[in-house]
Amino acid sequence: MQHTKQQRTAAPKGNIVSDSIVSLSHVNKQFRETYAVRDLSMEVSEGEFLTLLGPSGCGKTTTLRMISGFEFPTSGTIRVQGVDVQDTEPYERDVNTVFQNYALFPNMNVYDNIAYGLRVKKVPRAEIRERVGEMLRLVQLEGFGRRRVSQMSGGQKQRVAIARALVNRPKVLLLDEPLGALDLQLRKQMQLELKRLQRKMGITFIYVTHDQEEAMTMSDRIGVMHNGVLEQLSAPETLYDHPATRFVAGFIGESNILDGEILALGDVVPDSGSGVSGSRDCSGSNGSMNCDGSSENRNCGVSSGSSISGGSGSISSSRNSCDNSGSNSRGGGPELGDCRLALVQTAYGKISGTVRNPSLTAGSKVAISIRPENMLISEKAAVESGIRNAAQAADAAAVLRRNGNGNQARSAVNNGTLSGIIRDKIYIGNHVKVLVSLPGDKEISVMRLPNEPVPAVGTEVFLSSRPEQAEVLPGAEADKDEGGACFAPGENET
Repeated sequence: MQHTKQQRTAAPKGNIVSDSIVSLSHVNKQFRETYAVRDLSMEVSEGEFLTLLGPSGCGKTTTLRMISGFEFPTSGTIRVQGVDVQDTEPYERDVNTVFQNYALFPNMNVYDNIAYGLRVKKVPRAEIRERVGEMLRLVQLEGFGRRRVSQMSGGQKQRVAIARALVNRPKVLLLDEPLGALDLQLRKQMQLELKRLQRKMGITFIYVTHDQEEAMTMSDRIGVMHNGVLEQLSAPETLYDHPATRFVAGFIGESNILDGEILALGDVVPDSGSGVSGSRDCSGSNGSMNCDGSSENRNCGVSSGSSISGGSGSISSSRNSCDNSGSNSRGGGPELGDCRLALVQTAYGKISGTVRNPSLTAGSKVAISIRPENMLISEKAAVESGIRNAAQAADAAAVLRRNGNGNQARSAVNNGTLSGIIRDKIYIGNHVKVLVSLPGDKEISVMRLPNEPVPAVGTEVFLSSRPEQAEVLPGAEADKDEGGACFAPGENET
């Protein structure tokens, strides 16, 4: 494959983490006036399975090609095993690539395809025989050595391609959408097979895909790319539970995203019309809980400090630190600071959530993201009845429980509410999807287990969530496309 070395401007040298096997520091790739990759910095650990995930044209394949040496960065530094590989040819780098189209030699049998690289390196024949046999056993293709590639199924061809890459014992294996041509069932089987191989051999895998489920199934960490920018690099569960940007929230899984403005920050105290009451931590309860929901004795929000008042609520001015462990570690996305409660005004009502981005302040335009399974739904008439009865009862919580709403009703009152009408209920195997229409035709998804009670279609309901399960993110302005198309003219960049 031909590649052209471009003149490159110097970039600041990044800090090399001791166990990093691949390091990218301030890497940019420009095709004429278009940025395919923009200021990308990340560290990949030895033995890690890291996936670059994003839509077509986001720059993930270009990044992979720069690591392999088939493209050169316009600026920045790429190191493999601590060595700058700018002037190193692809065949001299201790990395191998598995391509989406397999790139097998059709005129050779399985054995000769796997042995090809070893023969080029003039490895002794006995050693070739031993290593090829080892690879055939590893990918479960013993007895297929003399079979022609044209006689193999798609999954078998993919295993041959992986064996051919692994037989050279590279330090890093780059995989460019290698399962894209397989049917769904075989694709799922190969996902597990790849993870098994990676764990058994201990080789660093850098994997490229646009398939979210594939990335979540196999990866130790996932880097989400958008318009050439690495938006967030985190463990799969962190990406899902605590997305750092609006794009990540919408791209990973399903999320209800509402645009709005922060009215107040901190721990919101009672105020008429605020919709949020009580001095609480980020869990929305009176106990201590981390922002990730774990029951460790550390508050996420504010429980003390001087109070300042705004037009829509009162907040205390001090903050306790929030546990953001595992998020954006070693590059990728904005730095996450203290966790703060926020009261957000949307077009559909006020709702509270958790702010982790230190750049967001009162008055910031934001998006609040809530996963469908984290939406709380309560019948409006029952909640209002419970509130009226609570004024005459010694134990308001007991009254609300008798009305069949319990914690959901208290959450609806305390944490801000949205009001809507159930338009449809869809049974999807292991859960029920409830579609709720808000004023202005905005639709909210709520997920429930089949055995959980849900009000009937046409019922007026309150929607709310616990604040630690509602992420307050930079608004739509922060996600505008600044770079145009993210692939070189004539290339189908994925």
